[in-house]
Amino acid sequence: MMDPVIPVEFCDGSLCEIGIRETFVRAHKIIDLRCDSPLEHYAVFRLLVAMAMDMFRPEKWRDRKKLLSAGQFDAAVIDAYISSCEVCGPCFDLFDPKHPFMQSAYDPVMDDKAIKPVAALSVSLPSGNNHVFLDHRPVSVPIMTPSEAFRAMISLYVFCTAAAQGYPSGINNTPPVYSQVIGKTLFETIVLNMSSTLEHPNLEDGYDTVPWRSSTPVIPKQEYTSVTMMEAMTWQPRRITLLQDEDGVIRNIALQQGKNFRGNDVWRDPHVAYKCNKKGEWNSVKPQSGRALWRDISTLLADKEGKQYRPPAVVSRAGDLLDTSAPLLIYQVGLIIINHASYFAWIEDQLSIPACILEDDLLASIIRNDTEATETMQAALVQCINMRYSHDKKHSTNLAEQARMHFLSQMHDILFRFSIPDVFRNKDIITQENMKEHIRRFNEKVEDALRETLLQIMQASGNTARDLQLQVETQRDVMSRFRK
Repeated sequence: MMDPVIPVEFCDGSLCEIGIRETFVRAHKIIDLRCDSPLEHYAVFRLLVAMAMDMFRPEKWRDRKKLLSAGQFDAAVIDAYISSCEVCGPCFDLFDPKHPFMQSAYDPVMDDKAIKPVAALSVSLPSGNNHVFLDHRPVSVPIMTPSEAFRAMISLYVFCTAAAQGYPSGINNTPPVYSQVIGKTLFETIVLNMSSTLEHPNLEDGYDTVPWRSSTPVIPKQEYTSVTMMEAMTWQPRRITLLQDEDGVIRNIALQQGKNFRGNDVWRDPHVAYKCNKKGEWNSVKPQSGRALWRDISTLLADKEGKQYRPPAVVSRAGDLLDTSAPLLIYQVGLIIINHASYFAWIEDQLSIPACILEDDLLASIIRNDTEATETMQAALVQCINMRYSHDKKHSTNLAEQARMHFLSQMHDILFRFSIPDVFRNKDIITQENMKEHIRRFNEKVEDALRETLLQIMQASGNTARDLQLQVETQRDVMSRFRK
């Protein structure tokens, strides 16, 4: 709790690595975490949120609002909490032989054959299935300090995926897109992303199940069909022990299969959006290669009937705590997986959306229609190019992808600089007339974006008579699809 394991940036611009207790005590003076990767950033933040929920145990959203109004965490509550957790012995020491923090105590019988290089901890270092997608150093390079190993371990818990030999995935199966609401300080950000008992009824039942207060060991392959909120927020899909050498660094760890959650159909992560498929099944929104996160903005918006989308709980409830007319900053991060188990790349974004648009079903429907139109036209653009240039598949694929990216880049600006501000301006009086005007102006901007894309991309495809003919035909096809 005291060891410096969390890198932060203070409001005065200074950077420092501090302990968990100090992070909570000074959270109102900290802008944000400054971890080495977005994956570490979210994983460490998720742990801090879980600890705050366990410390302060809000019963309803008004308790969170009251906590937010206090402006900072109460140091006396934090110290009392630490003392209560350590009644039976140390539980926040990374290397305590009996109860190492967020780990399993080393068991020679269970762990002797599970010793691996410390690189196996990191989702951004090459090891096993994870070759050189995120980091181009060989496996033999890494040694880690205790703080580096701690953050890598926490990241693996959150972002691990299923592996060979029955290794289970994390609490959300394949890692989804995680969302967090951003406040002015780390204190505000933590409170905004907490949950209360009435918001999640099984929260209270899980307070004794957090790893640092539970004596239940992680048993490899042990299956769970139900989970509490606190268990899920601190889920350990791997059994891990950090092995510190005499010089203080970590070269090896004990790592093997851990908890295996089999009840994903009933679990809903408060930081994750869900989408209903054609079979009526609810699935967490996953990141996709080549697909920017802003394109799934519909999953963050209100869906009154709840038939298509379920926004992250922390996003849909932010309006209870904040000024709904102010921009709401939402940070998103996801890990792209290939071949079901190999890490490929991370993707992140920060969106600014007025809270009133997120929670008002009518306002949300206008933005959702604009995003759906964007998706329809980018698909039509690709189809028309591939159809007209089908004689050269490689060329058509490259040309179509260039056109798609160019068009989507323009549509990102149209959505966030026109659509959202225009809806916000009319939020108090939505009439049939101003909705028609919004649609008219939006369509004009989409048409301009399509024409500009075709001009820039298609002209680069060649200048022979045949090339010019294909350009004209492609433009005619695309604009015909647009008018329909």
